[in-house]
Amino acid sequence: MKFADFAAHYRRDAPAAPRMPADHRSLLMPAYRAAVERGKLLHDVLAHDAVLPHAEVSRRLTHYNAWTVAGYGGIVDRITQIGEETGDELHESAGPLWQYRHWHGMCGAFGNEWAQVLTGDLRMDGYHPDKTRLNLGTGGLDYYLRRGKPGVDYFAEDERPLLVGMHTEIDAGIALLELTARHRSLLVLPAPPQFEMFAGRCNVDFLVLDMKRRQVRGVQVKSMRHAQDLDRYDPAVVTIITGEWDLDNVRAVRRHARTSDMDVVPWPGLITTHFLGSTRLSANPPRLDATQVQRVKSRARTLSADARDRNREVFERVVTKVLADLRR
Repeated sequence: MKFADFAAHYRRDAPAAPRMPADHRSLLMPAYRAAVERGKLLHDVLAHDAVLPHAEVSRRLTHYNAWTVAGYGGIVDRITQIGEETGDELHESAGPLWQYRHWHGMCGAFGNEWAQVLTGDLRMDGYHPDKTRLNLGTGGLDYYLRRGKPGVDYFAEDERPLLVGMHTEIDAGIALLELTARHRSLLVLPAPPQFEMFAGRCNVDFLVLDMKRRQVRGVQVKSMRHAQDLDRYDPAVVTIITGEWDLDNVRAVRRHARTSDMDVVPWPGLITTHFLGSTRLSANPPRLDATQVQRVKSRARTLSADARDRNREVFERVVTKVLADLRR
């Protein structure tokens, strides 16, 4: 679908005051506005080919990166406080905070892709999608690394609802970046609120943009495949990627100690851990020194040690599926 035709399915502006918990509103509103502003810039590119000068994009991204490094306007500090008060940083009261931290963490990881889309210029010295994958993956393991818990506890039952969605999206992002690795003119971006939250049947989690053909496809990520999802989204606009079928992110596990019954459950993080455990880390991700990088690799290998690496098959499956929809 052409850029302008795709943009017609989405609003440029988003609600000024979305629903969010009152006790977190002062922290969440700046994060929401920052995400919406990114969405406006993207909508302008798609609808009007309104790219920005390199200096302007650099200024915006530098300011944004400083905000994320400082803790997302207090969001990280509040999550830590909730952890101290409840004994669990993933307490349900922290859910909305984690959602915005997760989106902005992904948005920051895709900084090089944003720069290319907003300027319309694919010329970027030293760019490789594996650098984005590395930043995305280390961010995805951040919670695990800080907790230092074994893999079985990392996906403990009470933590699953929040972790499954976040880590399935990170795995999907790493898989989708294979499109850029194979086709330099294809770029992947996490979807801002205008494209993710307020478009009904056209809601997506990622956008795949062909910068040469000026075509774009939305991608919606689900942990498990359900029949109703096929009817919930517009097939002319949205490709559905599931952890269960497309990413092989499921495992058969015994969920109760007193029974031998095995249940097939979502198990996101496998693509991330296999990628981090096997890739050559030629450059340290932001905020990680050489020792921490090796720690990332070691923990990633521990998490994925008993699961076969299917990344090559997964990448091929995702590339084939999205390309077919993008080019039709």
